[in-house]
Amino acid sequence: MTNHNQTPNGRTVGRASSRAVGRLAAKATALLAAATLTLTGFALTGTARPALAATPDASAQEDTPFDYYSGIANLPETHVFENITLERLEDILRNGTGKYAILIGGTWDANVTRALPVIDKAAKAQGIKKVYNFDPHLDNAGADTLVDVNDKTNTVKEFAARFQKTVDDFGLGAIQSKDASKVVDLPTLFTYDKDAAGGKVLAVSAGADATADEANVTKTLSTAKNAAVRTNGDFYVKYYTDAKQDGQAAVFKDGEQDDISLVSVTYGELEKLLQSPGGHYVFFGATWCGNTYATIRYVNQEARKYGVKHVYTFDTILDNTSGKHSPFHIRDSYNNGEHPLADLYTHLVNTYLPNLVTEDGSHGIVDSKGVGATRLQVPLLLHYDKDNTTQLAGTDQPAGPVTDEVVDYQGAKYNVGTTPTPTAREYMLTWAGTTYDDATIVKPYILQGDDLKPAKNFGRTVTNDRDAYIAQTDHFFSLTELRGQVASAEAKLAGDTSSLGYTQQQIDAYKAQVAAAKAKLVKNAPLDGKDGTDAAVVALAKANSQFTAGTYGKDGGQSGDDQPVNGQPGGQPGASQPDGDAANDGKPAGKRIVTTAGGEQLSRTGADVATLTTAALLLGVAAAALTLARRRLAGSLAARR
Repeated sequence: MTNHNQTPNGRTVGRASSRAVGRLAAKATALLAAATLTLTGFALTGTARPALAATPDASAQEDTPFDYYSGIANLPETHVFENITLERLEDILRNGTGKYAILIGGTWDANVTRALPVIDKAAKAQGIKKVYNFDPHLDNAGADTLVDVNDKTNTVKEFAARFQKTVDDFGLGAIQSKDASKVVDLPTLFTYDKDAAGGKVLAVSAGADATADEANVTKTLSTAKNAAVRTNGDFYVKYYTDAKQDGQAAVFKDGEQDDISLVSVTYGELEKLLQSPGGHYVFFGATWCGNTYATIRYVNQEARKYGVKHVYTFDTILDNTSGKHSPFHIRDSYNNGEHPLADLYTHLVNTYLPNLVTEDGSHGIVDSKGVGATRLQVPLLLHYDKDNTTQLAGTDQPAGPVTDEVVDYQGAKYNVGTTPTPTAREYMLTWAGTTYDDATIVKPYILQGDDLKPAKNFGRTVTNDRDAYIAQTDHFFSLTELRGQVASAEAKLAGDTSSLGYTQQQIDAYKAQVAAAKAKLVKNAPLDGKDGTDAAVVALAKANSQFTAGTYGKDGGQSGDDQPVNGQPGGQPGASQPDGDAANDGKPAGKRIVTTAGGEQLSRTGADVATLTTAALLLGVAAAALTLARRRLAGSLAARR
């Protein structure tokens, strides 16, 4: 089996130490006074003792930054390249407005890695922010690739025919290779404008020498000065708007392009991600899949709510469009060559996802060598940490790199059954039962009986498939973030604390609160209320308060253990303090509104909410209560209709 290369750069760091350094808390002390002035109109009259150590933004530490191009010689971290799937390439060619710069070729090719720094330099000089890179080896492997859509001599004729159709359908004749055995020459750099009066291809640099020659590359890219950018958000919103079902609301709404955390990745990109240190969210789903259609909005919605910027989405059909019976489908057995890419699937799952929980057994997929692998469910949202070797608190997930999954909880157990081995039902939901449009939702649709009871939905009362799935997904993101916060809090006092300048009483109180938070991380913990995941956040806030002698309010009141958190009075915080948002529909502080309808305005989640909640939290307890504030704010947002 091909060892898909590109081992990521960077040293492996401990889960609870180096990854505990988040962006938020590093600025906590400086933001405190500004936050008070911003939200209350009053400056601090006292002084605040800084926290013992930086409290991390747990969404950041569980969503570790990743760059597919890291480690390429002479290519700066600020490079312009974005790796794209065939589906995204066709979206740019079909729907992109303006001029685009596109590179065909893979990083497995020394000619490409030699050209990348040259193209990067020339692109920046032309004001080009993105050069979209499509690799015709759909597994991103080298000479022994199993799926080269550029090779017309491939025994699987459908492969090259698929890429040739792209070239023909979108007017790319100018990049067609003169070699009858190839679709295009590699590498090929070209500029494109679908609305150009003449040919859609504006200029081309093809071949190893041309793409590594700065003058040649500059001449080509000069035809697309200040080239357009088309994001994952543009792609997903456009696709699901066009795929709108008659009589029902679109999955994503026009205007939400900037509020998408979904990042479409290729096979090799996913593999490099799974090789890289840190925490990552991965969503196995596909635009062609009706069950993904029913859930993808809420995966994105809950990610945004918790400040997660990257949910890496992967389609097990490598051309993204040809259907599950096509040779591009890797998630099916080899079956005498019917699915020639089954070896890619068994390699991926057996190498990186050994503790996957699924409805199918260990031989759900059998490859060309007779090797079996668990057949994962689509859609499937999971969190991944290659260095994790334990079963984490709050999940039935067996010990291993898959730290948790969102799987159907039908049956007697939460999330998964544990005897004789962990199993789970597939989430076979449909948009009729999950749409945010209450006027058209069918309830109940798929989930019925016990599956709609509060005990199965972490304390929430639900009446339809949508609200049940949101509860499951909310709980998944909540526990993942809280586990990161607890690990970071424990790391603060790891080792010798004698030189830190705090009393033993403070240290003991801190440890007690962290332990209380950790005790709340159980699989059936309700999302809301004093016994739920909120309580863990409050406990962490109290723990942090052991190391703050802060005066957070107008009159310099203390922020001691008995003070409420997040928008409630801490001393005298000024006029009626809303729940992190000015006015917030007039609702008083501390009154959490849990929205389960799923139609939240995405533009008010994620980064925007993080800014508001950071300010509110710094008034009361610094960054440790960030999770609770995000949920409170996001839960009270009105749907954009």
